[in-house]
Amino acid sequence: MVKVMAKLVFEDYDKWRPAFDEAANIRKGHGVQEAQVFRNSDNPNEVLILYEWDDLEHAWPFFEQPENKKVLEELGLQGKPEVFILKERDISF
Repeated sequence: MVKVMAKLVFEDYDKWRPAFDEAANIRKGHGVQEAQVFRNSDNPNEVLILYEWDDLEHAWPFFEQPENKKVLEELGLQGKPEVFILKERDISF
């Protein structure tokens, strides 16, 4: 599994969230296994979305779709999303 985190800031979280929820089938169609949303406690309009894919090759086409950018802008995206590829590490304490 590959985990990708996206950091986005919106004008209004409450406007964006219903559209995100309604797009669950679209995400699944692009291979998203799971998507979790976290809000910044200091700025509730800033969200972190943790996506899970079976492999990285399916992730990039999802983020590079021009229609995704257009929809995000219509939903009040501020600035550019930051996208991070996460790798699990074995850590012993």
